[in-house]
Amino acid sequence: MKNPHRTFAYGTIIFFLFIAGCSPAFIYHHHPDIAKAYLLHKSDRAKNAAEEGSATIEILVNACSLMTMYQYAFTMELADRMIEIDYDKGTKLYAESHLNFIKAYHFGERAIEEKHPGFGEWLSGKSQIKPNFDEYDVSILYWTGAALGGAISSSRGNPNWIIRLPKVGTLFKGALSINPDWKKGALYSAMISFSMSQPDNYSSNLRTAENYLFKADRASGGFHTAAQLTFAETVSVKSQDKDEFLKKVNKVLNQENNNEIENMIIRQRAEWLLTRTEDLFY
Repeated sequence: MKNPHRTFAYGTIIFFLFIAGCSPAFIYHHHPDIAKAYLLHKSDRAKNAAEEGSATIEILVNACSLMTMYQYAFTMELADRMIEIDYDKGTKLYAESHLNFIKAYHFGERAIEEKHPGFGEWLSGKSQIKPNFDEYDVSILYWTGAALGGAISSSRGNPNWIIRLPKVGTLFKGALSINPDWKKGALYSAMISFSMSQPDNYSSNLRTAENYLFKADRASGGFHTAAQLTFAETVSVKSQDKDEFLKKVNKVLNQENNNEIENMIIRQRAEWLLTRTEDLFY
């Protein structure tokens, strides 16, 4: 049984693990538990620093990004797998991740509000005055949107969180308006998931997602591994296009392994998805 509450695909965030310098690829490959513990340590330290009343914008953004990375890469990933084996344990993991995503989102929100007073009013639609965002804000908007997307996904369909989905789009689109090719197409990859989570015209959403995939591939220089896996998991599964799903997942697996951490983790996700093909298509 696939998780119907996923609104933000796994591959989108994994793309950033190496940027955080969380551990050398060699350590992750040979000692994944050590790499996981190291990133958790960094995430917890960043969270503790952000909880201080004197936390700067940089500290808040660091906490938001590291906490979001860890939750997507490890806690949510384990929850996705565990829910199929032990429902109670899987549910507890989603609940744990949900609380951490909420905290990460609030850190990001605080950072933007501090730099752009009135941001919260604009995000909620109470004000039409858009903050004067700049290049530095792309990262803040992205990670805040990713954290909110994670909080929604890990809520397991809670309507009190589902109704906040438009805010995710507002944050990502705000970043896109500044630097659409940021981090070689990361924003396009994120928008694939967001597009397919919309309740309106399916055909239109599909075309939009395909366009974002094209742009992600172009921005990355040919093949955006995370975007391809995101498309397979969110679009191909929703469309019940098994052939397309298998083609994209296998293409991800057949990419040359450059031993970068994010590619190793994406491959692990792709391998797991491949084993679940018969459960995802019916």
